[in-house]
Amino acid sequence: MVSVVGIFCALLSALLYSIMLIFVKMIDLHPVQISLSRCAVQFLTILPYAQYKHNEVDITGPMGLKLLLCIRGLLGSSGMMFIYLAVDKLPAGNAITISYLRMVMVPFLARILLKESLSIYEIIFAFVALVGVVLIARPTFLFPISYEEEAASLSGIIFALLSALCMALSTIAVSKLGRKTHPALHIIYYSFWGVIMCLIILTAGGDMKYSCMNDLPMLFSFGIIGNLGQFLITIALQRERAGLVVVLHSTQIVFVYIMQVAFLGDVPSYLSLIGAALIFSTSIAIWVRKVINGKRELANT
Repeated sequence: MVSVVGIFCALLSALLYSIMLIFVKMIDLHPVQISLSRCAVQFLTILPYAQYKHNEVDITGPMGLKLLLCIRGLLGSSGMMFIYLAVDKLPAGNAITISYLRMVMVPFLARILLKESLSIYEIIFAFVALVGVVLIARPTFLFPISYEEEAASLSGIIFALLSALCMALSTIAVSKLGRKTHPALHIIYYSFWGVIMCLIILTAGGDMKYSCMNDLPMLFSFGIIGNLGQFLITIALQRERAGLVVVLHSTQIVFVYIMQVAFLGDVPSYLSLIGAALIFSTSIAIWVRKVINGKRELANT
C-alpha cells in the first residue's frame, strides 16, 4: 500500500537538497568550506538529539559495526563534498544529473563487492545513462567548445562522477548496516568525518577564509537543512519501498533545473535536458524492474 507520508517526505527531502545546491552557487566561498560548515552544524545540532535518545543511540556505535560506520561516514561526506565541487564548475542541473549515475553504479558495485547477480537489463540501463552523460558533458571530439569551457567542464564532470561513486558505495554500506544502527548515528559519523576531512583539505590547500556576516545565516542553514533532509528520507524509507523512495528522490534533478533557471537565470541547453531525461529514465526503469521481479518472486513462493 502506498504511503502518502512516505512519498511527501521523499519529495520534500529532494526539494531541500536542491535548495542547498543552489545555495552553493550563490555563496562566494570554497565548496569544501561550505561542506565543512554543513558538517559542523549537523554534528553540533544532532548531538543534543542523540543525548535525548541516549537509550536508543550509542554515539560510539554498536560493536563490530564501528569500522563500517566510519567507512559510510567518509563515503557519504566525500560524496557531498564532490557534488559541491562539481556544482562550482558546472551548471547545477548538469552536476546533480551526472551524480545520479550512482543509481546505475550500485548494481555493478554490488556484483563486485556483494557477489549479487547482474542482468543484461542493468547493462542496457548503464549504456543509456552513459549516453545521457555524453550529451551533458559534450566532449570536444563530438561538440566543439572553447579551451576554458572544456577545462571547467572536465573537472566538474570528474567531481560529479566521483560523487556518484562515493554515494553508490555509501548506499552499499548502508544496506550492509541495515536496521542495526539508528539514523542519528549515521548523521553523527557522516558529519564528524566530514569535518575532519574538510579541515585537512582546506588546511593543506590554504583555501580557508573568513565568511562575511551576510553568508552566515545561509551557511548555518546548510546544516539544519542537511539534518532535516536526512531525517525525511529516513522516514520515507520506513514508510515506503526503498526503490520508490530513490526514484522520488531523483526528482531532485527536476527541482534543480527549475531553480537554476528561476534563481540563477541559467537556461540549460536542449542537449543537457535530453541527457538528464535519459539518466532520469534509467532511475525509473531500474525501480520498475525491481517491482516486476519482486512480484514474480512472490508469485513463485
